[in-house]
Amino acid sequence: MQLNDLRLLSDENISPVLLDYLLERGCDVVSVEQAGLTGASDVKVLEWAYQELRVILTQDSDFGKLAFVHKKPFIGIIRLWPGHLLGRLHLPTLEAVSNTELVVDTPFVIVAEKTGDTIQIRMRNYAK
Repeated sequence: MQLNDLRLLSDENISPVLLDYLLERGCDVVSVEQAGLTGASDVKVLEWAYQELRVILTQDSDFGKLAFVHKKPFIGIIRLWPGHLLGRLHLPTLEAVSNTELVVDTPFVIVAEKTGDTIQIRMRNYAK
């Protein structure tokens, strides 16, 4: 499975540059704004994503905390790290995730971390 096989919900902190990148590659991605969730709590965003069978694309650790500490159900979380205000800085990271053949069972978490010129992708599937 690749990134464009997933149905995505982009968090408010995901730049339009990254959304354009995903849309150009044929990804099924909806922004929090398009879903009518602007300013909604992370709990509401996570619940909506779960109901709509969407994977959350974010720069925050908040969704992971909700899923694991508060036991909220989720389909998947992709976290781009470290957070950047400029979307173009995450393009290589998102591209690396896009080009990686992923073996995912839901729920799952992917953390894509860019340090200098190195991008590390960690993935973990979680039993329901």
